[in-house]
Amino acid sequence: MTEPLDMSALLAVMDSQGQELERDPLFSGAEIEVLHGYLGGSSGDPEDLFGETLQGMSEAYRYGALWLVARAWPAQRACEFGDPLEDEEVRYLAGNVRVAGNLRLPDNAIVVVTGDLEITGNLVEDRAYYSMVGVGGRLSAKNVLVSGELLAREVVLSEDYITYGNDYSSRIGRLQARRYLSEEHFDHILAKEVEREVRGRPLPGAQELLPAKVLDYDSGESDPYPAWERLQRLLLGAA
Repeated sequence: MTEPLDMSALLAVMDSQGQELERDPLFSGAEIEVLHGYLGGSSGDPEDLFGETLQGMSEAYRYGALWLVARAWPAQRACEFGDPLEDEEVRYLAGNVRVAGNLRLPDNAIVVVTGDLEITGNLVEDRAYYSMVGVGGRLSAKNVLVSGELLAREVVLSEDYITYGNDYSSRIGRLQARRYLSEEHFDHILAKEVEREVRGRPLPGAQELLPAKVLDYDSGESDPYPAWERLQRLLLGAA
C-alpha cells in the first residue's frame, strides 16, 4: 500500500507557493481555491487523489496537484517501477524512476512519478478510454504514443511524440523530439524543439514522416484506429 501524503504539509506548500502556481501557464483554466478545496478534503491516499478525487475536471487540476507534490517532496531517491501495469491501476511513485524497455499503459491506467521518469524504450498506450501519465520532473523515452493525458514539465524524446484522439490533452512545459505528430489532440505545450510538426486528421504527411510506421487512412475502413493499433504493435516490438 502506498504511504499516505501529509496533506497539512501539502496545503502549507500551496499557501506559500500558490501564487507561483497560479502564474504557471500549464495551470490555466483552473482555480487555486477549487484545488485547495479538493486537497483539503482528501484522505491523503495519492492513488485515490489522482485516480478519483481530481478526476472529472480539467487536467489543469491534476497538473496543479502534481506540481505541489513535486514541490513538497523533491525527488531524492531512485525507486523501482515494479510489475507491469494492470487495467484501471493507479500507481504513485515517489522518486526518480527508470524503466528498462517499453512502458505500456493498459486501459484506464494512471501513473504519477514525482521526479524524473526515464524509459529506455517507448511509452505506448493501449487504445483506451482514458490514461494519464504525470511526471513531476523530466520524462525521457524514444517514442511516445498516447491518446490520454500526459503532464510533465519536460519531455525529451530521441524520436517522435504522437498524440491521437480528441478527448484529452497533454500539458507540457518543454517538448524536445524529432517530430511532433498530433491528430486532433488538444495539446498545451509551452515550448517545442522539434524538426517537424504535423497536426490534423487524417494525419497529413504520415507516409512521408513515418515510412516505417504505416498510417493508412485510404484503406476504405470507416474507423481509422486500426492504423494506430498497427503503430502500437510496431513500437512494442510486436509488429
